[in-house]
Amino acid sequence: YGYYSPNREGKLRSSSRGGKMTIKLWLPLPPSVNSMYKPTRKGVRLSKHARLYKERVGWYVNRLEPLAGHLEVIVHINAHNKSRDIDNCLKLLLDSIEKFAYLNDRQVARIHAHMYHDKASDEGVYVEIDEIRPMLNAIHSLDSTQYGIVED
Repeated sequence: YGYYSPNREGKLRSSSRGGKMTIKLWLPLPPSVNSMYKPTRKGVRLSKHARLYKERVGWYVNRLEPLAGHLEVIVHINAHNKSRDIDNCLKLLLDSIEKFAYLNDRQVARIHAHMYHDKASDEGVYVEIDEIRPMLNAIHSLDSTQYGIVED
């Protein structure tokens, strides 16, 4: 996987493998969750910075046909700031591509996230979204004694 670079920003590609669709995106690094919300008299709302990020990402991905079904999302984040948390980046990123790459974030069954701090490469996010088969009855196939679940 490569890293984000200015000449790739907003590039997207979708392809089909065996009838299942894949979407690949190069996107800018989202703002931190710490700067994502702003308190107001009417409650908490998205900050101007977060709204601008969502608008910018929406402009890049508005040509996509949303995927249906269960999805796996693979995210590679390159952030120069080592104090950035991996989960801090995911919330706004996934909210920003909802309605464009997929209909609802409830479709996301698996997330794989990788964080890098490579100052030799530009900051940014590579996102790959794949349609997957649903894991039917997966919870029922687990051996409950293996996980310390006690049944009376």
